[in-house]
Amino acid sequence: KVSKFLKDKGWDIPCYSSAGTSFNKDFGVEFSEEERKSGAKVYNFGASTWTYAEQAPGMSVFHKDENGKIFHTYSAYGPGLVPFNCMFGVIDCIVPGRAEKGRRNMWWIKHKEEYE
Repeated sequence: KVSKFLKDKGWDIPCYSSAGTSFNKDFGVEFSEEERKSGAKVYNFGASTWTYAEQAPGMSVFHKDENGKIFHTYSAYGPGLVPFNCMFGVIDCIVPGRAEKGRRNMWWIKHKEEYE
């Protein structure tokens, strides 16, 4: 899916998918139904709870040096992702803002190909 998406966009940047791996679970952004119901602090390396969906927003950055050693250089979760989504700032300035109360977190976000 990622390769097709990159090709369709004409992008040549290196991107990788965590599909079919335990990466999302290992980095604290994927949860079982039991974890979500328990109220345990499982999101953002144990900093908070996540009850909205099976997966939560998160971003990780890695660097591979000339010897092939991989370094985890940055991670952001929840509100820490706001600077990477310019629309949050715009939506937060209008009424009713993100309007997420009682709805799935970021329910209003769609990829541009999903609009009619």
